[in-house]
Amino acid sequence: MIPIVLDPEPNLSIALAEHCCICDRPTHYWTSLPNRTEGQQVACCKACARKSSPTCVTTKDQWFEAEEKRHPRMFT
Repeated sequence: MIPIVLDPEPNLSIALAEHCCICDRPTHYWTSLPNRTEGQQVACCKACARKSSPTCVTTKDQWFEAEEKRHPRMFT
């Protein structure tokens, strides 16, 4: 199980949500891994958090790189 927290300032529009680091679904939840600083947490949906291990969570750099590839329109 991956510890997660609700974004403290979520924009409730799902169109503006970040994408889960595991399944790529839009989510307003972020990891809360104790071995990472606040700026190194990544988006993780509730479903993936329940069924996945913390070892499945990518680094912030890996997550951002994947986001740029999967959703290039967001970065132009």
